[in-house]
Amino acid sequence: MADAPRSDSLEAEQWDAARVREAEGRCLAQGLRLYAVAACHPATGELAALTQVARDPATPGWAFQCLTAVVREHRGRRLGLLVKAAMHQWLAKREPDVRHVVTGNAEANQHMIAIDEQLGFAISDRFRQLELGEPGSPQS
Repeated sequence: MADAPRSDSLEAEQWDAARVREAEGRCLAQGLRLYAVAACHPATGELAALTQVARDPATPGWAFQCLTAVVREHRGRRLGLLVKAAMHQWLAKREPDVRHVVTGNAEANQHMIAIDEQLGFAISDRFRQLELGEPGSPQS
């Protein structure tokens, strides 16, 4: 995620195993059902791609895309598409009432937007993100 396309004025997000576990723990503590699909390199067992979706039993028919990431060394092999497609197949079996999956992407992340379009996602809304600048800058 640290090198995912984003606005130049935003800092890169650093994700490691501890942060992923912490985020998962928060979801589970809130009563969400969390699904994860990963792709591992067959020779090394190294994690190559990961996608997660959360399901709130209190929100029938809806699920919420969490993290999707592909390690830089493994990009260009369609792993983002493969893990997300596998996730949707799994959700169809485990959560058959889900008809909507909410996701979001930075406009700069055209690779992930293209994947979501291939999977049938459609834009339902656009959100602007406010970024605070340094005191005295035009953004502050």
